Amino acid sequence: EANRVLRPGGWLLMTNWDLWRGGRPKWLIRSWLLRLVGRLDLDRGDAMMPWKKTGQPTIWRYYHGFRLGELKRLCAAAGFEVESNRRVTGVRRSGEVNLVTYCRRPA
Repeated sequence: EANRVLRPGGWLLMTNWDLWRGGRPKWLIRSWLLRLVGRLDLDRGDAMMPWKKTGQPTIWRYYHGFRLGELKRLCAAAGFEVESNRRVTGVRRSGEVNLVTYCRRPA
């Protein structure tokens, strides 16, 4: 979809949580165990993570735990030229880890 809406030569900046690092692997492991016993129908690297506001019920959100190589391959397969694809740590002093991919639609 990004390739369709960007002009030729347009840039795409994409950030994704790195679920494999920064305190989030527990949700991948939990989801993997639930998948193993038949309680969840998810693919490898998929996770259900909780989101809760004070006084509200917990809402479970779906996330895919991308890896750097996977993002690079997906962007290239979509027709983008990948300029940068890296891991950024220490976001907001929380220890959160993000994957940042910067690519361009060919002119």
